[in-house]
Amino acid sequence: MSLLSNKKKTALASVLFFSSIAIANTALAQASSKGYIDGVASDNVTGWACTEGYAESVDVHVYIGGYAGNYGALLASGVANLSSDALVETECDSGYYFHRFQVSLAGIKRFGGQSIWVHGINTHGGISIPILNSGTYTVPNPSGLPSTPTGFDIDIDVSVPLSLESRALTWNTVAGASYYRVSQLRGDTGVHYESLVTGTSLNITRPYGYPERYMVAACSGTSVTTCGKYSAPIYAN
Repeated sequence: MSLLSNKKKTALASVLFFSSIAIANTALAQASSKGYIDGVASDNVTGWACTEGYAESVDVHVYIGGYAGNYGALLASGVANLSSDALVETECDSGYYFHRFQVSLAGIKRFGGQSIWVHGINTHGGISIPILNSGTYTVPNPSGLPSTPTGFDIDIDVSVPLSLESRALTWNTVAGASYYRVSQLRGDTGVHYESLVTGTSLNITRPYGYPERYMVAACSGTSVTTCGKYSAPIYAN
């Protein structure tokens, strides 16, 4: 299983386990989200998802690098409306046979190697926890694109006024790169955005203790689709 950092492995597993217990204990009051990731092939993540007891196709949200609210970035989505089988119908207890999904990852391969987490979206009062097998598979790596920058580092200066801190991100030059793409993700909300930088540094000011994760990728040409794989993440919190 590819997770964001070794220190988070136990925490992630524990949260998923105990979240499942919590949902089981409140099953009489809330409908449970259920599902399973079958795998990743041909740049698609496939599996099934449902809200137990409801004959409907649910939305699925694909988070990269972690689950929702824990350093996961919502980067793809789809609907679990493909034909499913009797085994899935039994698990969903829905009397319905359209619970499978196939979501393309082709447009986000700069996140190659990052873990994949899928949430089946529950609209009936239950919690949309990650479906089973989340965190097991990773985004396919890009090929034929600029190499990943090395020497990615961060220097944090907390001596700025008004309870702010300055974060200086730096990295090494990549031969042939015309610009760089920096991923910034607020860890506790999943708010994610990317900045294009022509040099090899980026200065960011944040509130003191603001939990954020950073990665950098090298890009060539003038199109953002020519960016290579992101670096390993750096955390500031």
